[in-house]
Formats: sequence, C-alpha cells, structure tokens
Amino acid sequence: MEGDLTCAQANGLDLIRYLESLGFLPQKIRGEDYWFLSPLRDEKTPSFKVARKTNLWYDHGFGNGGDLIDFGVLFHRCSIREFLQKLTESKELNFSFQPPITTQQKEIKNAELSDFFDRNKHLYYDNLMVVRRKNDLRQWLLFFLVAVKETAEKAASTL
Repeated sequence: MEGDLTCAQANGLDLIRYLESLGFLPQKIRGEDYWFLSPLRDEKTPSFKVARKTNLWYDHGFGNGGDLIDFGVLFHRCSIREFLQKLTESKELNFSFQPPITTQQKEIKNAELSDFFDRNKHLYYDNLMVVRRKNDLRQWLLFFLVAVKETAEKAASTL
C-alpha cells in the first residue's frame, strides 16, 4: 500500500506513547527507564523496560527486546509489513515522532515546568489525590510553587 510508514519512521515513533495508546501504563519510572507489566505475557512485577533515551524495550522475563517494530510484530503476531500497514491505518496514531534533540534543546527542556512534573509524577499524582480526597488545595499550591522555583532556577542557570 502506497503511503505506509517506513521502518525508520515507525521506529521514530515514541514507544512509550505507543504502549500507552494500547492501554499499557508505566508502573514505575526510574530516571530514563520506564517499567511496565509485560504486554507480551502475564506478570505481577514490572519487568518490561523501555529506555526513553534510546526508544528501545527489553522484557527481562522474556529475555528479548528491540525497537517498536520488533515489539509490534511480537505483540500483534504479524509480519513487519502488516505491522507497518496497521500503524499507517491506525486512527489512534496520536503519538509523536521523536525529533533529534540538541544539547541546547535538552538544557532548555530541563528548565521547563513540564519537565519538573515528569520527573516528579508520583508527587504530582499524590498531591492531586490530596486535593481530591481532602479538598486541600494548599498542598497542591505548595507543590506547584516548588516546581516554579526549581524551574526558574534552572532557567536562570542556562542563561
């Protein structure tokens, strides 16, 4: 089919967002490593790791890993061509390509408020739950102010 994604384009898609589009959410995040319950088998302890930096996965219980295409072929039990066609035809293709990030862009990204929330997801959700359960907006505001302060300090240090 003309217009299908190439292998290079497919492997440029964000693997973490692709997994999330399938309904798999990270169980824990350690630095640049996102740990999931394996989408390829049943398990109770997350052993399926996606390295954010390389956009590669490894299933420690399965003893195998690879890129997005390797995952898609195993998960959907199809050929590479069928998987590329599936990606092309997907109406849920709302995850993005990962553009190359320069060192300067990385420094700027580290000084963004969203980066603070990404690095502190567990605190972000814990504080939102406090607001929801106890109607304690003060705790959320304190967390947000810490985020603003840290982000401002990082931004100032990149000038």
